[in-house]
Amino acid sequence: MTEVYITSSGVFLPNQPISNEEMEDYLGRINGKDSVAKARILKQNGIKSRYFAIDKNQQSTHS
Repeated sequence: MTEVYITSSGVFLPNQPISNEEMEDYLGRINGKDSVAKARILKQNGIKSRYFAIDKNQQSTHS
């Protein structure tokens, strides 16, 4: 069996962090309305921001 070694690691996060308040600006709204469950879900999962490889027009910024 061939031995394999991890020789380095790295991190890449596309664009700037997106806050919970900005999330729907990037992903869009369902039927043009704000999500009714968004606040509850975000409170339970504890996520404060995330990184998307898309812009506010849902166009890819990285490939």
